[in-house]
Amino acid sequence: MKKYTAACLALAACIVSLGASQPLIKSETQAAPPSQPTIPPNHPAVPPSSGGQPQAPALPGLPSGHPAPGQVPAGHPPMPGENPELVLSPDWPLGKPEDVKSVDAIVTAYYATVSGAKGEARDWNRLRSLMLPETQLFSTRLAGNRLLPIVLKIDDYIEANRKYFEKGGYYEKEVNRKTDIFGNIAQVFSTYESRRHLEEHTPYSRGLNSFQLVFDGERWWIASVLWGAETQASPIPAQYLPPPSVLAPTSK
Repeated sequence: MKKYTAACLALAACIVSLGASQPLIKSETQAAPPSQPTIPPNHPAVPPSSGGQPQAPALPGLPSGHPAPGQVPAGHPPMPGENPELVLSPDWPLGKPEDVKSVDAIVTAYYATVSGAKGEARDWNRLRSLMLPETQLFSTRLAGNRLLPIVLKIDDYIEANRKYFEKGGYYEKEVNRKTDIFGNIAQVFSTYESRRHLEEHTPYSRGLNSFQLVFDGERWWIASVLWGAETQASPIPAQYLPPPSVLAPTSK
């Protein structure tokens, strides 16, 4: 029995010695590194994090790598002039602050300048002051069986309408407005009614004025105007009409 016990102890010691002389066997399976979120193609590059903490975007509310306001994306063709300025000719009238302080103010001023009684001279310089010198006004005229676009500069518009407005009397009243503003640009769909006299209950015409406007940091400018009169084939959509209680009946 003693011999058997001694033999078992010797065998155990040998096994322990053999195990100590062999290197530890490492598992072939290792924990995978955390997966990175998938970034859509053409997405701005995400800078590496610092100290395990994600970096904040360069500008609040903008993705990392997004150009700063007033700048253009990398690779974009250069804009004309490093420091562009709005230069008006000395004879271009400046807008009254109360006329150009907001989108509402400048659209209201537009209607005021074109409206007036028979024989009443319009303040055409006030109309010019609402617009950039490059502003264009667009409409359409029927030529045969098709409509052709008419493009006018502001002085062409004045000359084309001066006699009609002043000799016959003309009032253009806004009855509904839909305004969309993004940053420093705005789009206004303005529904109008036309009358020759303020006393007329029923307008002889109505339509839509579409104003495109830009804000230069100090005031609003009308950049372009498009208008179209309502016809039986093209009635004004309901979303651009005021409630029936406000809208006057139209002559057909």
